[in-house]
Amino acid sequence: MFGFIPLTEPEVKEMLEIMTQDDASHKKFMFTLINNNDIIAFGLSILISFVIDPVIIATIYGGSILKFLLATYFSYMIANYIINGGIYYTYIAIKFASTRKLKLKVTLNSILNSAFHVGLLTIALFLFVFVLRINTLQFAAVVNDKYNVPFEDFKAIFKHVPFVVLHFAFLFGI
Repeated sequence: MFGFIPLTEPEVKEMLEIMTQDDASHKKFMFTLINNNDIIAFGLSILISFVIDPVIIATIYGGSILKFLLATYFSYMIANYIINGGIYYTYIAIKFASTRKLKLKVTLNSILNSAFHVGLLTIALFLFVFVLRINTLQFAAVVNDKYNVPFEDFKAIFKHVPFVVLHFAFLFGI
């Protein structure tokens, strides 16, 4: 939580006091997030799969790389913000912090931490898709030369392949 925007000593003490309070809303929100983190990650992986998988498949076969990067970044950003607890820190800061400056600092730290982590995930997924794109195009070229199979027939290779496991690994494990 305390990352890119430094908090002063009194602000750190205030946030630690807020987080250690024995408040029912804290317990309900945080225990739900902690106890069901893997279920939440898998559900978000399925949602991300619906959004990103068509873009991944289009990118493999020559689609827009910029569209892929934007869709991946913002989808993972929202999911990562929820899973890693950024939403919890934002919630308690907005609800219980005394100053507007502290609320803004904690919220921006949560968002920036997620943005940095998601940037690394986006680069990793881009490298995976880029290698998959090169290998698929090379395979299609070889098969086309040898057996005269049209390139359009290779678009069905990844048509029904869900990348849910990959998204889950990126959100939960990596």
